[in-house]
Amino acid sequence: MAAMSPSELDFHLETAKRCFNRTWEYLDRKNRTTDDDEMMLHLAHAARYHWGFVGTAENLAVGDWQVSRVYAELKQPQLALHFAKSALKIMQDNNLVGILHTGYEGMTRAYAVA
Repeated sequence: MAAMSPSELDFHLETAKRCFNRTWEYLDRKNRTTDDDEMMLHLAHAARYHWGFVGTAENLAVGDWQVSRVYAELKQPQLALHFAKSALKIMQDNNLVGILHTGYEGMTRAYAVA
């Protein structure tokens, strides 16, 4: 892949942040509609996609954890577990001990949905 310009990197960074934060707005809603659920899922995946260009290992792990959280909220245990495992692996592989509890929380939530 070709190197990105500073403006392209800024775009990915800002988009990742906005999508990540917007996902939480949907997760916090008490009475989401089906359309809200779909938007929440799209936003979580978009955030993780953009972190893939500019994020640290911690951003990638937390991005996968958030995607897992969304799938758990949507009662999709297989996908929740898939992304929880991915998040935990990134955390372990990169010695991210400060957020390791988040990885285990994601696994617990995914198994609880199952």
